Amino acid sequence: MQWFIGRDGKESGPVTFSDLSERARDGRLRRDDLVWCQGMQNREVAEQIPGLWASPEASETSGPDQSDPSQSQSQAVPSEPITTEPPQSDVSAAKADLRPMKKSNFIVRHWRGELPLPVSYWILVVLLGLVVVYLCGVAADALAAVDIGPLAIGLYVVALITLLLAITAWQLVGTWRSAGNYMKSSKTPFWGGLARFVVIIACIRAAVDFYTLAGPMLSAGVNLALRGDDTPAYQLRLLEGGKEVELSGGMPYGTADALKAILDAGPDIKLVHLNSDGGWIVEGEKIARMIRSRKIDTFTSTECSSACTIAFLGGTSRYLSSKGRLGFHSASFGSIDAKDVPEFNDDFRRSLRAYGAPSWFINKAMRTSSTSMWYPTHKELKTAGIITHSVDATSTATVEKSFDIAEIQRTASPPASSPPMTLNKLLIRAAKKFNRQLPIDHGNGTTTVRAWIENDEWHYLKVAEGDYSVLTTEGLAEAEKFEQNFVQTSLCKDEKIMKFVRKGAKYVWHITDQNGFEAYRLRLDSETCPQHRHASEPMRKKQGDRAIADYDKAIAYFNRGLAYQKKGEVDLAIANYTKATKLNPNDFIAYYNRGKAYNEKGDYDRTIADLTKAIKLKPKLAQVYNNRGAVYDSKGEVDRAIADYTKAIALNPKYATAYSNRGVAYGSKGAFDRAIADYTKAIALKPNVALAYTLAYTNRGYTYEKKGDKEQAIADYRKVLEIDPSDQIAKNNLKRLGVTP
Repeated sequence: MQWFIGRDGKESGPVTFSDLSERARDGRLRRDDLVWCQGMQNREVAEQIPGLWASPEASETSGPDQSDPSQSQSQAVPSEPITTEPPQSDVSAAKADLRPMKKSNFIVRHWRGELPLPVSYWILVVLLGLVVVYLCGVAADALAAVDIGPLAIGLYVVALITLLLAITAWQLVGTWRSAGNYMKSSKTPFWGGLARFVVIIACIRAAVDFYTLAGPMLSAGVNLALRGDDTPAYQLRLLEGGKEVELSGGMPYGTADALKAILDAGPDIKLVHLNSDGGWIVEGEKIARMIRSRKIDTFTSTECSSACTIAFLGGTSRYLSSKGRLGFHSASFGSIDAKDVPEFNDDFRRSLRAYGAPSWFINKAMRTSSTSMWYPTHKELKTAGIITHSVDATSTATVEKSFDIAEIQRTASPPASSPPMTLNKLLIRAAKKFNRQLPIDHGNGTTTVRAWIENDEWHYLKVAEGDYSVLTTEGLAEAEKFEQNFVQTSLCKDEKIMKFVRKGAKYVWHITDQNGFEAYRLRLDSETCPQHRHASEPMRKKQGDRAIADYDKAIAYFNRGLAYQKKGEVDLAIANYTKATKLNPNDFIAYYNRGKAYNEKGDYDRTIADLTKAIKLKPKLAQVYNNRGAVYDSKGEVDRAIADYTKAIALNPKYATAYSNRGVAYGSKGAFDRAIADYTKAIALKPNVALAYTLAYTNRGYTYEKKGDKEQAIADYRKVLEIDPSDQIAKNNLKRLGVTP
């Protein structure tokens, strides 16, 4: 029978029992070494093996029960001659006998406890455990990104939980056995005992986790695989002659595909009614992306809950009936929700954050148990940016369609035969007709692209060509003066508009540039137009206090802050912008303008803080990234500046100003080739603002100077003078280079 020896985690053998006994007698085998042979259940400490330390004579004359204990009673152990070689020969023989044993698969060896304790505990339990957790996260993300259906998800969950249970059992059993062997063979058994104590704690924790987490997930996976998706069926129906579609019922797998088929067949659909109890988050996300990519609005008249709210967030404009409600709670799988697995809410949290929801709203929604529902008030939803408009509950499906893309107006009054209607309804009906005309090109570089109703206010979005961010305060003032003059000389004389003004309506124009930067707002009401300031006394009593209150609200504070900023009274501008942000925490342009005011004072840290807040509210607005980069540049934080300019370019690849600014930053680092490349790109984009165009040439010329390329520098400075013959900077640069302008 062949025997094996284990010491300090190393194994050797095979040897005969006689060799083993000889090693014991001459000291090569220690009493605390582990020994074993085929057929033994466990390894044994050498001193516990009978006959190992017997004398040679006893070994020759004794029966099988006193020699090799592994032999049966019918076998005899052949005697081994006693060597008379010197000790050195003994050592040489020992080396020849101690051949490395053939090792089995490490999985089997760990299960038997044959691996060293440090390997079993630190590598196969601790390190492997971390790797398994990471791979489970990767697998979960990959699963979420693939549309495989409920059966495959159920099978995946069952397979994953089963595999995790098997790995856990293998880890703990193997470590327990390895610790036992360590305690037998080591002179300091403390570490083996400690390892076994940790294994006991881990077993208790594993049992608790199985009862509270793995078990319910396994049960849910089995049910999903065997019974399929039990989410209530969806219902889809067309409204308004095929121009709107309603989704109600549940949101089982396949809901998004069914809605897509309807939208593909009806390209004129611009409004999706969502009155669903929810279902699978993946379906809600697919619907949200589909709605967002097609620039469709969403509307809820009754209730949109759970995964339905994700689909609702996809709307370009998001409308909620005054009697409607949106329900939020934690994501779940079976009876498990985010209180057990916080990662369940990651996708939902990202969706809310992507649509600008503030942290307080997201946290409250995520803390709500999956077995209950949080219904925010309309005010909370509006403040958080979840809804864009609140709609009168009496509005019909036909009227709801008027909240299409809406943006500016000049509208017809309702027919005389119409029954008495509220001012809000009148505005909605008029807006519906007006929106059918959009977009409207005014022929002066501005286009009205959207109109919408908020309470009794008619809002317009007017987009102007060019880049307002590079305009001086005087330039913005001139643009606003022109618009104000248009309001008073033209719109105040428009009887269709003034008919609503006399009824108490107000008009608000949002003027932005082509990058989405809102430069200013204009307001029209009974106090704006001189010829209508003396409204009837009943109307003044009805609206006097409200008009004052309105002035103290966010838009008034914003405009007042803008006025102070144009006058150079920066502190007063900051104070008014601050009041505007308190009244409307989602007014990103108020944060943006306050940041510009702080920048005028040289308070770069507060400037960056406000621009960062604006970015959180409008994360895809290239303009704000560009301007924050300029502030970083002013602080000398060039790498951060370059990162912001690069982000601005990624959001708007045709943003000439950002290319030009990044060129300046690269130039300050001595990266002249990169700087020249950026200036060249800015020039190729031909920015609409002449100042930005000439600056790109000027800066590129200066960079060529730095590189020692005088001819290219002169060519760029001359190009500046071709564009603007009065440019003094270019003239001075040419004179400095010895060239006559």
